[in-house]
Amino acid sequence: MAQDDTRVHRGLMLWIVKPIMPWIVERLAPIADIHLKVMREYGYTLLYGVKPETPLYAVQLRLGKTPPIPDLVRIT
Repeated sequence: MAQDDTRVHRGLMLWIVKPIMPWIVERLAPIADIHLKVMREYGYTLLYGVKPETPLYAVQLRLGKTPPIPDLVRIT
C-alpha cells in the first residue's frame, strides 16, 4: 500500500478529507501521526490539532508579501 511505502522511505503523505463522508475519516484517523482540523467560523479560517492536541489558531495572510504568506495566530 502507499502508506507503507511512505513510511519505509520516510516520506510525507497528506490526506484532505471533506466531512461529507465521515466513515473515511474514521478509517484514516488511527493510521495518521498528525490529525489537523480546519474549519471556518465567523468568517475566519481556524486550525487546531486533534492528534496531538494543540491550541486553536487563526490562519491570517501576511499582506504586502508576494506571494502572500500565511501566519498562524494563537487564540487563547
